[in-house]
Amino acid sequence: MSYESPYETTSDLLKSSASFGSSDRVATPIVVSDLAGLRSLSKSRPFRSREPIAIQLPNLSTEEAEALSARINGYRNDCGCSLGAKSMAAGFLITVLWLCVSYGVFTTRFLLALPFAFLFAFVCAGAGKATGVFLARRRLRLELDRFQPNSHPSLEGDSICRVFGHN
Repeated sequence: MSYESPYETTSDLLKSSASFGSSDRVATPIVVSDLAGLRSLSKSRPFRSREPIAIQLPNLSTEEAEALSARINGYRNDCGCSLGAKSMAAGFLITVLWLCVSYGVFTTRFLLALPFAFLFAFVCAGAGKATGVFLARRRLRLELDRFQPNSHPSLEGDSICRVFGHN
């Protein structure tokens, strides 16, 4: 005789919460098979989607294609958090130093003005994050514009960009 609890257990909750996330959906890669398609992709809607981009250019080695795909997907997925965190720390330290110089260390006026340092730190974090996203997008566009397969003249051609499995 076994006893089953009428309540969900922690492991049941973890299983059920993990089942309806993005883990159920397998991202089908967007396959780019020519240079014109690669360049036009940055201006299209699939570029902003979450699906990874797979480069399959003719006469381009597998290693080069995988490296290019990794750089492109890395730039697309960059969220700017690193620059946001650095900006937040720098903004907080600069504000605290300015307050120390202006009011002295741990004075009443310093402590009353300290919340402004936290506020300025969050403003700096937002600005740093936005700048980080902008710089990543700019690096991606430069990477796409700069990519010149000098040894692969057959890469220039008609634009073929298809989602894997669809024409």
